[in-house]
Amino acid sequence: MSNIIRLFISSIFLLHIVGLASSATIHGTVYEWYTLEPLQDVIVDVNSTPPQRFVAKEGVYRFELEKGEYCIKARYYEDTEFIYYSEENVSVVSKGEFVIDLIMLPGLDLNESFMEDFHVNLSVDEGLLEDIEGGNDDELIFWVALAVIIISLVSLYLLKFRRNNEGGDPSRGCFQMILGR
Repeated sequence: MSNIIRLFISSIFLLHIVGLASSATIHGTVYEWYTLEPLQDVIVDVNSTPPQRFVAKEGVYRFELEKGEYCIKARYYEDTEFIYYSEENVSVVSKGEFVIDLIMLPGLDLNESFMEDFHVNLSVDEGLLEDIEGGNDDELIFWVALAVIIISLVSLYLLKFRRNNEGGDPSRGCFQMILGR
């Protein structure tokens, strides 16, 4: 009976080691954007299964991840106020140890009440989108044709003055003739 238990425990241990051998270690330091000094007490999350969360007390974090696509997010609060944020997409394609340092940038929490202070209306009139997306092709063609005609007329006018100036003082250009200088 004891041999069966030893075999069972050894099997579990080997499966655990095999699982660790196929994973990658992602670690790094979290820095403040302005001073590039390590930032303490940062909450670092990764969307693994199950999700992992790490409080980087000294600004250093570490995750064990299987092959796959992940998003590492870090948030820093002073008291209860949201201050800094960082987000990094990571693709784990092989086992190993990888360093991903995070630079914490000033955070904008769009759920905060400051949006209410500005009375911002983020809705867009559907008619406006139709005008932008659909656009009136006839109107665009009209403005392009008008621009081509104006540029052509100005070019012909300037060429006429240049030809008239060939017999005169060569130092005088078209623009000087137009200005009367």
